[in-house]
Parts: sequence; C-alpha cells; structure tokens
Amino acid sequence: MAVDPISNTVAITKANPAYAPAQIGSPSIAPGIWGKALAEGTLPDDLICPVLHELTHHSSLNTPVGNSLSALTVSHTSIIGETMADAERLTGPARDMIRVAAANSFLRPLLEGLALFAEFDAVSGDVPIANWSSQVVARLFCFPEMRNALLAGKDLLSPLKTKLEILRLTPTMISRKKALLRRDLFDPDGYLLGYLLIKTIWVDLTMRHDIWRNTDMFLMFANDYFFNDFGLAYLLVQPNEMSIEDELKNLDAYLHNRVVELGRNSAEFGKQFIQYHLTQNLSRPNYQGYSDSLNEHLHFVWTRRTLRSLHWQTPNFISTRGIPRVLAASALVNIDIAGKFEAHFHDGFPPLRGPALKAGRPANGEAVEGDGSVEAVVLLPQNGRRDMRVLLCVFLDKDLVATFDPETGDFNDADDVKACDRMASYLAIESFAVMVENETWLPEGSKAAEILSSYSNESATRRMLDLWSPFALISDVGVEERFGVIAALERGGLKAALSLDESSLGKISRMSLCPLGSDPDDSDASEITTDRTWLDDLNIKSDEILGFRLLATKNGKLAPSRV
Repeated sequence: MAVDPISNTVAITKANPAYAPAQIGSPSIAPGIWGKALAEGTLPDDLICPVLHELTHHSSLNTPVGNSLSALTVSHTSIIGETMADAERLTGPARDMIRVAAANSFLRPLLEGLALFAEFDAVSGDVPIANWSSQVVARLFCFPEMRNALLAGKDLLSPLKTKLEILRLTPTMISRKKALLRRDLFDPDGYLLGYLLIKTIWVDLTMRHDIWRNTDMFLMFANDYFFNDFGLAYLLVQPNEMSIEDELKNLDAYLHNRVVELGRNSAEFGKQFIQYHLTQNLSRPNYQGYSDSLNEHLHFVWTRRTLRSLHWQTPNFISTRGIPRVLAASALVNIDIAGKFEAHFHDGFPPLRGPALKAGRPANGEAVEGDGSVEAVVLLPQNGRRDMRVLLCVFLDKDLVATFDPETGDFNDADDVKACDRMASYLAIESFAVMVENETWLPEGSKAAEILSSYSNESATRRMLDLWSPFALISDVGVEERFGVIAALERGGLKAALSLDESSLGKISRMSLCPLGSDPDDSDASEITTDRTWLDDLNIKSDEILGFRLLATKNGKLAPSRV
C-alpha cells in the first residue's frame, strides 16, 4: 500500500478487484461476473481502513501542493543537461531533488496524521458536506445501505458512520491503535508525530467552536488548509532567487507560521471554508492564497518541469492524478489476432476476458502476451459525470487494453475509455518509482549530495521533529512545558513515556476509539473496561509527565482528546 508521488496512484493488492469478496460470503467466480462486490458496493470491512487511509493521501496530494511535489520529482528524474555541473551550481534538477526531499520530510507528518485521523476518528456529521474520500469509501462499502438511508430521509453517509463506529471497537482496530501509540516519536514515517499533531489541532479548534466536532468536516478543512495552499505550492517551485539553504529555512518557517496563523484565525477561516464548500461561493477562502495569475504561473512551472523528463510515459503518470485507484492484481495478459484479450491472474482466479481496445492491440495485428494488471479505478463526479463510477481497467505492460463496467457489464464504453486512456499501469508506475528511488546521478562529495544528506535518514527525522513537536506536544493552558517529554517519547512512544503496561495501553486505545459523547465505562463493544478512578489517575499522570490529559471527558462523556 503506497501512494506514488508522481502519479498520485494508490494501489492496494490485498484483494483482486475482479474477485474481491463481499461482506458476506465468498467471492463470485461465475463466468462473466467480474467486480461484483465493487459494483454492488459491498467490499469486505477488512479493506475499509487501508482504503480510507490511502484515499486520504490521494485527496491530500490531488492539490496544488501535490502537483508541485510531483513536478519536482519528475524534474530531477532522467534530466536533460549537464548533471555534474548542476550538482555544484544548484540551479536546476539538483536543487529540485533537495527541495522535494525537504518538502517530503516536513509534510510527511501532516499526510500521515490526516490519514490516521480518517482511519481512527473521522465520521460524517450533521452537516451537508463531506470529504470525498469518505464518499468514495461509502460507495465501495455501504452502497445498499446508502440507498435505504436515502429512502428513509437520513444522511446519505450515515451507514458509513455506523459501520466505522462498530468497526473501530473490534479487537483488530484496537490492536492497530495500540501499535500506533507504542511507535517511537523518532520515526522517519512520522506516524505518531503526525497523529498527535492533527489531534492537537482538532482539539484546539473544537475548544474554539463546537462545529469542529464534526470530525469528517474537520478532516476536509485541514486537508484544504494545508494542501490547497497556493502559496506553499509556489514556494516549492519558486525561481532561484536565494541560496538553497535560505530556501529551506523559509520552508520550515512557512509551515510553522501556517499552523500559528490557523490558531489565530480559525473562526474566520472556518467561516470561509463553510461558505465556499456549502454554498459553492465562487470566492475561494483567503487561506488558500489563490489568484488567477498565480494559478496560471504554477501550471506553467509544473509543465516545464515535466518536459525535462526523457521518459515519454511520465506525462501519462501526471495526467490522471485525479483518478483514484483502489485495488490492483497482477496478471498475464494476452491479445489474440481477433482482438480479444485474456487476463490470467497469478492468484489462480479464473481469467477476465473481453474485447481489447483497438489502440491497445499490436499495430501488426499479431498476437501478443506479457505481464500486466487489472485495477479498480473510481471516476469522481466531474467533467460532465454526475455519479461516481467504479471501473476495472486492464493493462498490458504500461498500456490500457480494456475497460469494464462491473455494474453494466459493458466493455470499452467511449466515455470510460476517454477518461482512462492516458492512464499508465501500476506495474509501469512501480518500475518508474523504483528507478527514482535508486537514482544516483549526484556525484559523491558534491554540494548537492552534502545538502541532500542533511535532509535524509536521521537528519531528516530530527528536522521533522524539531518543526512539529512543539505543536504536537503543546501543553494544556496553564501547564508549564515538560522538557523531557520528547526524549521519552522518542524511545518508545506513549507506552514508554507513561510506563504503560499492555492492559492500560489497551484501555486507552479502546476508549480513544469510542464515539464522541459515549460513556467510557460502556463495555458493550469490548471486553476491555475501565473505571472513573483509573481514568482520573491516567489523566493526572499524563498531565504531570506530558503536560496534557490523554483522554478528556465532559459530564461523564468522552470529549475531544489528544489521542
């Protein structure tokens, strides 16, 4: 499970999209029935968390900031020009390599924190807007229940809310939350740091206004605030008007100030967000920093950096960044001389068969066979499409061979092909990503290599921690700062910092997964129970060591908390 930085591709290989099981029963393998669970919106619950997590990443990076990161990654890959000289001058691709390394390091906690919040906390609320990743997950996992909710006059996403609240109190999810809380804070992936950061921001906003108790709306706002930021997008690809060292200092300061600005202007920014998304006000929120001229300039800069690549398939990677892919299965794909394809799955399921696109057939009319994939993609309601649609796309190597609509049973619908014809296969994207990861054109000892090393490995983690820990671990009002907190958390997360045994960690995890406003002593959903005295003692200990309470309550009910 990963998101490719160039194409913004999510591809989860845990289930075959053509034969993914439904929530009840085994997968249907009858001839001609492919993608039944996808079409019916009844994918199994064990896929909800990975799909929700990765779709949140996709949503974060399908933005101006994501486009800038993509352009920087393309820029330094298989570049045109004198690479040796640029490694010292730092005016072209070498500078972009450093820029994207620093940006990825600084932004990783935000990306992971938002995705973990989606996984463990967010549910739709009593407001008529919802994060699109939640809408996609509802369509994939709760489609029949959504229809019933609509007929009953209920919120369309209420079935997903109910499902998530039940799922989060299962032993599997409690175990996942325990694993998060015991992670080291000094973690290059930024999971615990990012989660504590987003939860702190959320708690702060709920204290200022109750509307942010709508967790899915908060997730949508936070994603909008940090990643639909045209100022940050420009900062990442700005002209070379200062030293790279000063650029990186500015990036650090910009992100720091961005969080401070949110705290100072949360009421006004929240009002602008709601007006824009609820009333479709044409005036964008001020916090996005949008202008027509800036938007036009950014598109020019993104395109210019893309053209540096000698890999002709790279523009395909970029052109379909807005199409989420949710499941993928590898296959041996062949096309016969009559133009029929067969995708033979490596997992042993029966093949997917149908007519190949004319453009996907060999020009000489001969039969062809090779490695490929079958992938489930989601066409969001845009460009004239009113409804969200789920398709199976068949690839041979990097080329699209066919599309299949599991709901209608149609192959190669003209609109479907038009939407997907520039997509590259996951296999092609994966091989390109490996090449980027193994890129070694910077000469050892060059200025670029030395600066890059300071934004890699432990040095990058330390910079990330220095930027975000003051916000993630901010003490409650009136409590002095605890200087040993970061050092303790670095060695073993909350479990080590608070000297928690497994039973206590389990109780904290279970309680933190309960819906807001529930009774912390309610034991219907789990064998793990607690009592008021235990909870009070935990918060006193947490206050003394960390400077804040882990699990807040109000009038005996669970309130927004730091974990």
